[in-house]
Amino acid sequence: METFTKSFVKIKKPQSCFFAKRGAIHVDWALSMGLFLIYVTLLFIIIKPGYYVEHKPEDLFTILNDNFIPNVSTDIKEVQFIITKCSGDRKVTLEDLNDNYEFSKLVKEDGTSLTKGDSVGSKIDIDCRLADPPISKDVFIATSYPKKHYIFGDLNSVPNYKISCSTTGPGTGDCSAGLGVVSDFFGFDKSYLDQLVGNPPFDKTPYGEISTSWGFPLSKSFNITVTNLDKSENPVEVSNHAVVPEGINVFAKEFKWIYLDKFNKRENLRVNIYVW
Repeated sequence: METFTKSFVKIKKPQSCFFAKRGAIHVDWALSMGLFLIYVTLLFIIIKPGYYVEHKPEDLFTILNDNFIPNVSTDIKEVQFIITKCSGDRKVTLEDLNDNYEFSKLVKEDGTSLTKGDSVGSKIDIDCRLADPPISKDVFIATSYPKKHYIFGDLNSVPNYKISCSTTGPGTGDCSAGLGVVSDFFGFDKSYLDQLVGNPPFDKTPYGEISTSWGFPLSKSFNITVTNLDKSENPVEVSNHAVVPEGINVFAKEFKWIYLDKFNKRENLRVNIYVW
């Protein structure tokens, strides 16, 4: 009787099959993640019309400060210059080479006025022949104002002052002069504010146009009032005159400011800003 011995051989699976399975798992995961991201994107697109950003009060005040104040403010300058010599047929001239500013008045350092009338013009001329007593190391201050609506941050609106000596006749003489300190004064220009709110002879700028140009949120509202503390007159108001809904929080800000005219005369103001 023959005896048969069975032998078993363990067959090992090829290594490549294992990696193929892992690769398939990665592909499935990538497809699932891609579909999930597409779903989330579509979800945001669908719900976007009802979605809005909650604006903080301080952000709303910043928008108004950054737009309203520069829009109605002016930059009046006081230009100091020194004449060390001025005699004979010589003339000292102060001018703005950019032709953006005009001069409204000229005073000595002690406050003595050397001008009369409404305005000096685009240049200040000092004739050495007319100086009485003769000028010798005298300090002068010329007030200067923008010829047109001043735009903050626009280099085309700034002046470039120059002082020079020239002859006025065939005679001789001495002349020496130089620029000193140029001081800036900021405040509301009444005419700029009148243009915004529509005081005669200007037409009122619509509230919606103002709000949009300033980048103020459509879901929010604001009211700005400017009260002249030195005169009995109605406050100037920038508003849509809407009634504040019940249950809405109204945030307020108040600060003191000034009107400036071209002679650098000042009137005290109170500015109130409300947002909701």
